[in-house]
Amino acid sequence: LLSSLTQHQQLIRSAPLLRIASTQIKLFSSSSMAASPKVAMILAGSGVYDGSETTEAVAAIVQLSKRGCDTHMFAPDEDQMHVVNHLTGEEMPNEKRNVQVESARIARGKVKPATELNPADYDALILPGGFGAAKNLCNFATTLGALF
Repeated sequence: LLSSLTQHQQLIRSAPLLRIASTQIKLFSSSSMAASPKVAMILAGSGVYDGSETTEAVAAIVQLSKRGCDTHMFAPDEDQMHVVNHLTGEEMPNEKRNVQVESARIARGKVKPATELNPADYDALILPGGFGAAKNLCNFATTLGALF
């Protein structure tokens, strides 16, 4: 992915900046590329407290679609770190949910296992916000205390 972005460095610098919630996305100009830019989005489930922030992910999907991007969604095929009741903010300790299955709610079922993502095949990568990114995509949520 980095080498692909380096190849398009000049295009990236001149591309318009799209702001979606706290996410900033550099968009490629379809007219200056031979094909539609391929964008990979990695989702972390569905819901701000235990997955991807839904509004942010959907807004990115809509804007990328409007700009003619060929967007593919990916998510880990594994259990979420935990499940949170979004009405109360309380953890639901007896419930298990799969990150990819929950991500399919945002991607309308079109979400591939993260193991199938080959960064060299894409021009850009988007990671929507939400606590699920720190809980389900890496160990940041559980190791942060060890850093300080």
